[in-house]
Amino acid sequence: MTVKIDRVKELRKLLQENKLKVSYVSEKSGVNHTTLGNLKNDKVSPEKMSEGMLTRLSNFVISPDNPYNNNQNTRDDYFGQLLAVLELLLANTRSGYGITQSELKAYSKRPTSTFQKMHETLVSANLHTYLELQDEVTSIVSKFDTEDFTDKPLEPSYLLAYYKKRAELKADKQYFKYIKHYDKTNKKEGE
Repeated sequence: MTVKIDRVKELRKLLQENKLKVSYVSEKSGVNHTTLGNLKNDKVSPEKMSEGMLTRLSNFVISPDNPYNNNQNTRDDYFGQLLAVLELLLANTRSGYGITQSELKAYSKRPTSTFQKMHETLVSANLHTYLELQDEVTSIVSKFDTEDFTDKPLEPSYLLAYYKKRAELKADKQYFKYIKHYDKTNKKEGE
């Protein structure tokens, strides 16, 4: 949740500096003008917003619709981010170990097929955690162009996006509320 709040604070600053128009953000995010106007004028705090509102605004901040989005928005970045979320989810089914060495190797060579196998593992495990992070997965997957969601091997730069997203997720203590295990060094923190 901390990450989403930080993104909404970033959005508030862009609105206050008139870099983004309330009407544009409303159209692209699905959040009404009044709420965005209140955000811009400091009449509503991101910390007091509902989870759904935070998610919609946070997704706008990192979307291609935001001209001030600093993400590189490349296929490799998206696959790297997706891998970090999958690792967090898989850790709950594997007593603290998210991605195996063989999965990591396969992911770099055949990302879409490997994602599909990992996704099937999560769905069959019927994790409550998956439902909590589904918005995060959906947000990343929705950024892909159809022609980019293939098994073309990834460039090594996907690892940079993976580690950045992993650090972002680990910094958001809200996620640990739903995870029994993340990695061996964080078991006590996440339990």
